[in-house]
Amino acid sequence: MLKTLEAACLLALLALAAPAAAQVGPSAPAPDDTDPEPGPMPDDGLEEIVESDDEDEGEKFPVGGSLSLSHSFAHSEFVESDQEWDSSGQFIGLDLGLNYSPVDEISISAGIGALKPVDLGYLSGGSGSSLSNYETELTDLKIGSTWSPYTIPVADIKVGLVGGIRLPTGKASIAQGLIIGLTAGLSLSRSIADLKVGLSGGYTHNVWEDPTQQIDPRFVDLRRISGPDLGQPLPLTGWSAGLSLSYSIIEALSVTVGYRLSVRSSSIVGPDDEYTSEYAQTGDQYSTGAHGVTGSVSYTLPFDTGTSIGLQMATNLKFYEIDGSGRVTNPFFDTYSRQGAYTGYTLSLSQSL
Repeated sequence: MLKTLEAACLLALLALAAPAAAQVGPSAPAPDDTDPEPGPMPDDGLEEIVESDDEDEGEKFPVGGSLSLSHSFAHSEFVESDQEWDSSGQFIGLDLGLNYSPVDEISISAGIGALKPVDLGYLSGGSGSSLSNYETELTDLKIGSTWSPYTIPVADIKVGLVGGIRLPTGKASIAQGLIIGLTAGLSLSRSIADLKVGLSGGYTHNVWEDPTQQIDPRFVDLRRISGPDLGQPLPLTGWSAGLSLSYSIIEALSVTVGYRLSVRSSSIVGPDDEYTSEYAQTGDQYSTGAHGVTGSVSYTLPFDTGTSIGLQMATNLKFYEIDGSGRVTNPFFDTYSRQGAYTGYTLSLSQSL
């Protein structure tokens, strides 16, 4: 039985994983590590970890993988409107994941995919770094490792250390000038009969060519409109925490729910000297935070085929309402936009390799 790919950067709080298939989730339309945009939770390189207690008899093969086909779309696709402001489009994804476990406590994984927009909305097709012209594009290459060195004996809680890197093979990351993204994290997990509980926290650091977002003329030629520098600070660091619950109804059918909270800092620091306006933003720039809930159901087909199907719903919202009231947004469903553009759905079909 193959282990679920862990720490391979993508797309959501939780991968849609069946017990018999490791899976790399479909990539979201929005670039990584930005403030919330329509669609599922952005992938920052650290996934929730729910350790499996399955113990197969016989020798385990240390190398495995999976191939996953997915269709992602936002709730706004079901809402009739004369405007496209809240439409985030539909995407077909094909993801390949490989993992290697030299020993039971260590897992090394890698994942890359291709993304094909089949219906671009205004928000997913209107920026210089987003997908355009319905082209099929690669996603970023993500490499991760997990080490579970210790189990707390009294409570039977597994402790895991997670590390990962993200390399810019996707058009959006290349256009933004990403050099490398680094991730480190800690996970705690426990199994109680058929229920698995996971708690994790992580830190992400991005290295950019420039501290503000640039327009790469090789991909989008808008220099005659706004110049090559958009002046928008790129995310430098990020902190995230998450809680996940996974329950196996039967051996082939499992349900997973999770909550995730993240905060990001800007890659530039505003100066504060005699030339600085009293209205300027100075010092370290931090986001107000983002959070979301993910729910998924996965079913492994019978006859030991290694094939599984899954359905996932995920939200991705800013932590506070934008009206200045200080109210926290509802993480279970998008009331942030007019049409539910920040609630995303993913259908997936996965095959163990």
